[in-house]
Amino acid sequence: MMGKRLLFISLVSLAALALIGSILYIRYKNFDAKATTPVAAEPEAHPSPPHPPPPRSDDEPLTIVFGVFRPPYIFEKKDVGIDFDLAKATLEMAGYKVKSLHSPNNRAFREIEMGKVDGVIGLSPLQDRPGIYYSKPIILYDNVVVTKRKKRFAIRSIDDLKNVRFLTFSNARNYLGPAYAEMVSTLKYDTDISNQEMQNRMFWQDKVDAIVLDLNVFRYYRSSLATEFDTSEEVDIHRVFTQHENERVAAFRDSKIRDDFDKALAELKANGQYQKVLDQYLHVKPLTPQ
Repeated sequence: MMGKRLLFISLVSLAALALIGSILYIRYKNFDAKATTPVAAEPEAHPSPPHPPPPRSDDEPLTIVFGVFRPPYIFEKKDVGIDFDLAKATLEMAGYKVKSLHSPNNRAFREIEMGKVDGVIGLSPLQDRPGIYYSKPIILYDNVVVTKRKKRFAIRSIDDLKNVRFLTFSNARNYLGPAYAEMVSTLKYDTDISNQEMQNRMFWQDKVDAIVLDLNVFRYYRSSLATEFDTSEEVDIHRVFTQHENERVAAFRDSKIRDDFDKALAELKANGQYQKVLDQYLHVKPLTPQ
């Protein structure tokens, strides 16, 4: 009797093990089929195209970026200067309110590309980008090379700058044209300086042979530094940059704002307000776009 019982238990155990084995085999085959069956790939995500500027209410101010301290064009702490006054008067004449910010040129350009601001004042039209609309020239910066006459440098072309120690303003290669950008790319030292007061100090201290800057910026610092240095020394002014490379414009995300700005700028010149702004800051009239 005991033998039969043991035989029965053994048969039941074997049947149970066979059943478990079958279940595991079926599960393994299903898993393997899933692993080897091709799955349709999800479509690759592409960045959406830039969105147009959102609608604005009539009383919402434009966020406009101006440059940093660059007298007589920008006095950022007081929100005044030639660039500031001309742009603000033009936008207000076009019917817009202005909220001003101040950033270096490169950062300002990134901010308008990313849609964080409505416009930037004082860019070069050489910095053309899709989706950004440039105004007609607001003003022509009179960019020159300045040297001390006693040093007798002959600078008749951009390439002649290779022979002198010189300093330019920040990111000058984006503003002074392709010939300058090509020349400066061959140099083994950095020629840019963001602080133009320091640029002028180094010139009067003979730490550099030449400086590249707007003539009116040079005149401003020549006067303001006269109590510290002998700025009465005779200088030579070398003109090696073309007029187009000196143009400064306003850039906007909205073409309608750009069109309104251009119309108001023409009116500002016609009614005499444009010249009044220049006269307020300059003893010598700068180059002005027609």
